[in-house]
Amino acid sequence: MNAQNTRASRRVPDPITASVKGKDAGDASWNETINVISYSKNGAGFYISRECQVGRLVSLLIALPESLRAYDKDKELYRVWGVIQHCSLMKGEKKPRYHVGIAFIGRSSPLSYQTDPLQTYLILGSDKTGMWKISETDHSFVVRRTPRYWITLNVNLSFIGEKKDARKESLESPKDEDPSAETAGESVTENLSLNGASVVTDLEATTGEIIEFTCPDFEFFDLARICDVRRLRNNRNQLHLEFLNKKFPIKKITLPVDSK
Repeated sequence: MNAQNTRASRRVPDPITASVKGKDAGDASWNETINVISYSKNGAGFYISRECQVGRLVSLLIALPESLRAYDKDKELYRVWGVIQHCSLMKGEKKPRYHVGIAFIGRSSPLSYQTDPLQTYLILGSDKTGMWKISETDHSFVVRRTPRYWITLNVNLSFIGEKKDARKESLESPKDEDPSAETAGESVTENLSLNGASVVTDLEATTGEIIEFTCPDFEFFDLARICDVRRLRNNRNQLHLEFLNKKFPIKKITLPVDSK
């Protein structure tokens, strides 16, 4: 992903008016006009007047910029389905208002949704178009103390201490013929929270190791513990990280410009 594409997948500061649709118990449909305050090629965040259950599906009709679309680039409006990742009640509001984040799954809903609109889903990873792959689940989701926000950002990962020095010595050896091994390659976030991140990277690491995490776009640096490592089909690694000393400035990403 080059710098231009990275900027394109970040939040655009101007809200977009959109329509969101969903279903409640009894197959009752609801529809609400919303302001989408954060959006990327793989997800969006918005305010809504109703509480939405994490794991359920909704559809969004939005004038998403062409550069962020996976399909229907010639149409005025972009219809995309998404799975709800978090729903937080906004404090200090006169009327109930919730901040909702969804992860885009594609043009159509799965057959299981058509059978049961109250079916809940979990994310398994992403496909080649950047859409999230999902699977049905029977488990109820626990509301996170610090919600995740689905956004793609370039980050830098590196080892610390003796392992960093050993890695440098290995790279300076004449036997090392792989110049790409000097860095972790291109590392990008899948999602972020105040306390951690999920990152796709070429860095070869193991659970329990401590690494340096840097996000240049938000001038954020901290040490992070690797809580889990998963090997992806493209031979890259998915690292689940916990920040050790600082909170990520998530409000700079998710809040609208006019945050009254």
